[in-house]
Amino acid sequence: MPRVGFHEDRPVNAAGFKLPRFQRFSRFPPIQIVDVLHSPLYPFNVEDEIQQLADDIYRRKVLRARQLSVGERIDTAIELFEGAVGLMKDGIRAQFPGFTEDEVDATVKKRLNRIRQIDEHKIYQPASS
Repeated sequence: MPRVGFHEDRPVNAAGFKLPRFQRFSRFPPIQIVDVLHSPLYPFNVEDEIQQLADDIYRRKVLRARQLSVGERIDTAIELFEGAVGLMKDGIRAQFPGFTEDEVDATVKKRLNRIRQIDEHKIYQPASS
């Protein structure tokens, strides 16, 4: 005897597969996605404002960088490189959870050497060239 509410004659989709039960008995109408940011009711163009904000942030960064001394620029470069290596190590640990610290360091060195080789041998060519 079949269970109450269970029907073998479920509707099928265009490919002929039976639809799951939750798609048959929806109480809610289908959701319509509305692009609010591009709606004529939205008073301004968000992309233009975001681009202006990004340009302003970049301009301020350049002005701050120009005020740094040579030593401060070198210190900043070292900090940025160490941060990038830290992120690379975190990525390696996530990719290979069983690696020891020595294996992580060896993988970082291998990847940095590969990046250097690509740069030195000009294997990578920018699309504009």
